[in-house]
Amino acid sequence: MQQLTPEQLKEKIEKIRHSGERKPNPLFSRSLMLVTSLGFSVVLCILFGVWLGKLVTEKTGNQFWLPVFIFLGVIFAAYTAYKMLKPFLKN
Repeated sequence: MQQLTPEQLKEKIEKIRHSGERKPNPLFSRSLMLVTSLGFSVVLCILFGVWLGKLVTEKTGNQFWLPVFIFLGVIFAAYTAYKMLKPFLKN
């Protein structure tokens, strides 16, 4: 490996800084993808439970079903989150 003078090192740093040769961080990208997909999955499960609970409540006229389906949506969201995070939960 060759020795660089301080001037050469500064030039090389400036060249890299302005050329856009930075390599993306795969760990950051993967983490961002996981957090985003996890958030969407949880929210969609809960919203589906709310929607189904309202639908059943309107059809039956009984207010009992809305909290039941919201609870089921939360349970399914937790199960989905667990399944998504299971590969990362190595003991």
